[in-house]
Amino acid sequence: MDIACGTEEPTVDEWEAGQRYPTFEQLLLLAELTGFPVDWFTRTDEPLDIPHTTLWMHMTEREREQW
Repeated sequence: MDIACGTEEPTVDEWEAGQRYPTFEQLLLLAELTGFPVDWFTRTDEPLDIPHTTLWMHMTEREREQW
């Protein structure tokens, strides 16, 4: 799965653990490979703890302050 998504071990494991997030391009590949729609991978019943994810580093300083 890692190779098919253009990455290396243990990246997909980190996605599964919620420690890291795929790029949009990787997400599209993941959806194609699994047959699940893209939004399936982004649904959750639990609140997302964004400051403890790699998403935090992609936010602007203003977005972080608003969070």
